[in-house]
Amino acid sequence: MLFAFLLPIRAQIAANSAANLFLRVRQVSNNTINHYQSYLSSILAWGVEQDFLARHPWPYRKLKVVRPVMRAQFRDLMQVFPELPGWLQWAVKTAFFLALRPGQVELFGLRWDAFDFRRRQVVITQGKSGKPKTVIIRNDSYLREAALRCAYDQRRGIMLVCHYDNGRPVRSYRRAWETACKRAGISMRFYDVRHIAATIMLGEGADLAAVAAQLGHQSVATTGAIYAHVTPTGQAHAAELMPSLGEVIDVSPIKK
Repeated sequence: MLFAFLLPIRAQIAANSAANLFLRVRQVSNNTINHYQSYLSSILAWGVEQDFLARHPWPYRKLKVVRPVMRAQFRDLMQVFPELPGWLQWAVKTAFFLALRPGQVELFGLRWDAFDFRRRQVVITQGKSGKPKTVIIRNDSYLREAALRCAYDQRRGIMLVCHYDNGRPVRSYRRAWETACKRAGISMRFYDVRHIAATIMLGEGADLAAVAAQLGHQSVATTGAIYAHVTPTGQAHAAELMPSLGEVIDVSPIKK
């Protein structure tokens, strides 16, 4: 009787461990694992509500999320950039100016029909939420290069924005990226390109809500929590914007 009671619990622990191991092998963060577990738990809860399941079979526990310290800076990126192959240099430019995540959905799944060159903007499907975000482009050199590449790719029947030189989809960038970083003597992730872009925008005085929109964050609080510590001059700049309230008043005792 006791064994029969414990068996489902042991199965739950084994399933949870197997799922976490599978995601860990794919180098997925704890935060992403928590998202996947939450989605699966919601599906199972719906099954209970619809009487497909007698009870919720998977009481998962959230994994601890520790946000990585972002040490990579723009000068580091500029040292890595010349060491990259041409196809990856263009991918880095696109990730930087559009503040994209370097994955198969956002960066390497981006198509030319998402670009509106007249309005100077791009509508992108986000990798985490699947929701669209509109990114505004104001860098003229990137926009000109994008227009030239778009025309050339469309003549060849290529719809992906970022691809190998032969036009095939990018399946993996890790080896090329790591080789370039090793040659440059720099340790940074491709994902840091997005963080560097956000840091520069905030450091130059861009509004937090505007940066959140470029990044595709659903909440301004998310942007503030991630990037507030990398803009140490932001608070001082905010204080400097305060106007004066009249002349200086000397309140020291008047000597007679």
